[in-house]
Amino acid sequence: MTAVASVESRTAFVNCDPVRGDEVFACVVVQPGVAAGAALAQDIVGFCLTRLAYYKAPGYVAFVSAVP
Repeated sequence: MTAVASVESRTAFVNCDPVRGDEVFACVVVQPGVAAGAALAQDIVGFCLTRLAYYKAPGYVAFVSAVP
């Protein structure tokens, strides 16, 4: 995901979804001055889908101020 120009850092983990089962959840810190929102989340998921199997791409994206 850091290959997306707007992403400064990221982490991902598995989230248990009652409908879908295990789902990848991504926490993303954006570059300074970049607006986080639905469009950027879609770009990130789309980027991942071009490089990963569907089940490995994030189903959820959260924008956070820092990741551990």
